[in-house]
Amino acid sequence: MSQIIQSPREYFETYVLPSYSDYLAKPDDLRLAMNVATSAYSLSEWIWKTYSTVDSKMVFQQKSLKDFRAFLNANECVDFLSRKSESDFHILADIVDGYKHLHLTHGKGLVSSAPAVSAGPSRYGEFRWGEGTWGHNNVRVQLDQGTPRVFSSIIRNVIEMWQRLFSTLYV
Repeated sequence: MSQIIQSPREYFETYVLPSYSDYLAKPDDLRLAMNVATSAYSLSEWIWKTYSTVDSKMVFQQKSLKDFRAFLNANECVDFLSRKSESDFHILADIVDGYKHLHLTHGKGLVSSAPAVSAGPSRYGEFRWGEGTWGHNNVRVQLDQGTPRVFSSIIRNVIEMWQRLFSTLYV
């Protein structure tokens, strides 16, 4: 039986959520991290292309995909610990683009190359409070300004953003 994905919600339920579940089962697997990163980031383009010409409220009255993604990053993506706006959607974009191009050479990236994302054991105090599991392998993201982050926290913030938007705006 074939399946045709025709809406952002179907994309979210068919690709993003299963990829996220797979990653959570093995949070030290770089391949699974990249699968969920790519699908979660690409969802923004599905939403943009579906709604931008039909109902501008669905894309927060933004004029371009770039502006829509910047709006999501600045206003919708919040940290699950602090509940404050976080730049995790921008970090996710840089991770995906870094893996696609190896090194980013344009714009103000927060992560400018694929090697900045790696899997390995974490040390106590290495990450922000509440992020990662000490002494276990994690997928880590080394931000260009020097701060290490745990991929599981970044992707959790992005997934929660999409879940919130699908429950309120994209019903």
